[in-house]
Amino acid sequence: MEFDKRAKTSQELLEQLIDRGMLIEDQPQALQWLEHVNYYRLTPYWLPYRANDRFRAHTTFSEVIQHYEFDRRLRALLFNSIERVEISLRRTLSSTLTLKYGAFAHLDQELVRDQNKWRYTLKTLSDAYLNSNEVFAVHHREKYPHLKLPPLWVAVELTTFGMLRNMYQNLESRADRQAVAVHYKIDESIFISLLKHLESVRNTCAHHSRVWNRKFVIKTKLPSPTNFKSSKTLNRGSDATGRIYNTIILLDYLESVILGTGELFQLVSELLEEHPSVNRTNMGYPI
Repeated sequence: MEFDKRAKTSQELLEQLIDRGMLIEDQPQALQWLEHVNYYRLTPYWLPYRANDRFRAHTTFSEVIQHYEFDRRLRALLFNSIERVEISLRRTLSSTLTLKYGAFAHLDQELVRDQNKWRYTLKTLSDAYLNSNEVFAVHHREKYPHLKLPPLWVAVELTTFGMLRNMYQNLESRADRQAVAVHYKIDESIFISLLKHLESVRNTCAHHSRVWNRKFVIKTKLPSPTNFKSSKTLNRGSDATGRIYNTIILLDYLESVILGTGELFQLVSELLEEHPSVNRTNMGYPI
């Protein structure tokens, strides 16, 4: 099929919304939004209000923007929480391995399951180290010019979340994986699954994509009720699989281990109170 659509101005897009039944309380303000936020970026936030190519009665532009703003602030909270997990994992992984195997445990191929993944990780990490302008990297290059990689406790500070998760997941010994996971009071198989999921959530947040009602393809296994020592309740229903509610609960749990108290659940609850029109069920909250 030949593509014959032409680009539309912000004014034309605003008129299209009006023609489809959306109520625009403040047209100059709505136009300002459309001038700076792509029409198709806003589309997922008004799709729940659509029916047969028309908006349901009483659908307002301001309510759509409330959902958009809620999602933007939710992403910031999630990203901040995942940052805490990432920084903690850098320290826990490096400390666990170096205390047992020495400063350059990451160079020992006997400790890994997949040699190809290990070599790729080391090459990526070496490139990051040799090109880094971080003070600690420059210092180690100057002091130890013969090293392509510094000790693990330095190298982990150059990892991405994905590299860090791969280094952990690729450990050959379950005992080594469990030695890391026990710091978070969780089984290593559950922890690996959760890290994969958090990597997906983190990347979604980093690219400013919608999270509030998304059903993530990369899901996480849930710890059993007996092994999950939290005052918050996971939603174990099939409809909640991949939804952000369980992510919030699990991140809040990890925060409680890392910080001594979880903050995320309360912060999201306060955000929801500010945006009462947001449908919690679409987030996976229990009914």
